[in-house]
Amino acid sequence: MEYNNDKFTIIDDDFYDEPYLEYEEENIFHEWYLIEGEERISELSRQLRTFFNYKQSIIRLKFSKTRNSIKNSHNKLIARYEKDLINHTSRFLALLRNLGVTDGCIVETLKNYMKKLSLNPESAEIEKLQKIIKYSKKIWEILHILSELGLYNNQSLLKSTIKISCISCEVKTALFPPFSNFYSELNKNYLQLEKVLIKPYQFNKKDQLPVKKRKIGVCISR
Repeated sequence: MEYNNDKFTIIDDDFYDEPYLEYEEENIFHEWYLIEGEERISELSRQLRTFFNYKQSIIRLKFSKTRNSIKNSHNKLIARYEKDLINHTSRFLALLRNLGVTDGCIVETLKNYMKKLSLNPESAEIEKLQKIIKYSKKIWEILHILSELGLYNNQSLLKSTIKISCISCEVKTALFPPFSNFYSELNKNYLQLEKVLIKPYQFNKKDQLPVKKRKIGVCISR
C-alpha cells in the first residue's frame, strides 16, 4: 500500500494490475465495430440477398411459363405482407412528397434538405426525416421477407417491389453517406432488373397467370 503525501490518498498496489488500465484505444474502436459494424455488415449482406432473391424470381418467371409449374405455397403469407407493403409505402411516399421530393430528383432533394437542416435544425423537420428513415427501414424488412417467399408467380407485385426498391435505394444513397456508393450501385442493378422484367414474355392464353387488379402505387409525384 502506498501513501501520497501531497493529497494523502491511499492507493492499493493491486490498483495498477487492473486490466482496464491497459484498455487501449484500438479496443474502443473494436467495441464500436461490435456495436455498429456488425449491424451494418448484416444489413448490407441482407440487401444483396434480397436483390438476388428477386433476380431469381424473375428468372423463374421467365422460364416457367405455365400456371402449374410456378405454384407458390406461400401465397397467403405473400398477400399479408403485400398489404403491409402497400400501407408503409403509401405513408413513405407521402412523407417524401411533404419534403418536396419528386421522381427523378430524390437524392438531390434529400441532400439539399439535409444540408439546410444542418444549418438551421428544427425539431419538427428533424422528426420528418426520422419518420422517413423509420419507414424506409420497415419497407426494406418487408421487401426482404417477400423476396424470401418468392414472387415468381406474381408478376405485378414483383414489378412493384422492384420499383419500391429503386426508390428506397435512392433514399438510402442520400441519407447514409458512408454507404452511398453501395446503394447507388444497388439501385443501378434494380433498374436493370426492372428492364428485364418489363420485356414481354410469350404466354399461351390458357396458361397465362391471372393479373391482380390491385396495384401498389410507387410514383412519388402526383
